[in-house]
Amino acid sequence: MTIAKYYTPSGRLIQRPYGTDKASYRTEAFAREEQEGENVEHEVEGDTSRSIYKTASGRKVYGGGGITPDYIVKWERQSAFASQLLSKGVFAEYKTGYMDQNGKRLREEYEKDLKRFLSDFQITDEMLHVFEALAKKKAVTIEKDQFEKDKGLITTIIKREIAYTIWGNEGRFKVWHSVDNQFLKALTLFPEAEKIAGLR
Repeated sequence: MTIAKYYTPSGRLIQRPYGTDKASYRTEAFAREEQEGENVEHEVEGDTSRSIYKTASGRKVYGGGGITPDYIVKWERQSAFASQLLSKGVFAEYKTGYMDQNGKRLREEYEKDLKRFLSDFQITDEMLHVFEALAKKKAVTIEKDQFEKDKGLITTIIKREIAYTIWGNEGRFKVWHSVDNQFLKALTLFPEAEKIAGLR
């Protein structure tokens, strides 16, 4: 924990004002409604009264309101159903049971080839039926429509947790990054970052 204030080399203070309401301060960043897309000129903040600074390359940026990215990519909000599955430990318990039964086979097949695991290993309908039964056993209310809506997220988290058991954080992050819209967009923006930094 820190109570220090942080400044960029241009002298820009990057914190939002703390104010008197801690809860509001914590939630404000998640309640923002900026438009998704390019924000290199920081027009999103253009109508504010905040202090204006210039980067070393002369680009205009604003201080005192937290850092708004140069390219805004919205993160997908997690449903209450998915949050309940996580908080009740359904994913963790399912992973443990699955690996107890299949861990030896999986390690023999994939342990030396994480890349092949990422491309070939699939969460089957049978696995999802077992997962759903476990969720019910742990008093999670299953609504068919919501389960279908969250099916992509559920299968990704199951695969992520299995990968973590075999490869640790490397496996976990490789699985998660394969569907993380912010991470995937960031990978496409390195040429733009070079332009902004004046490297080319």
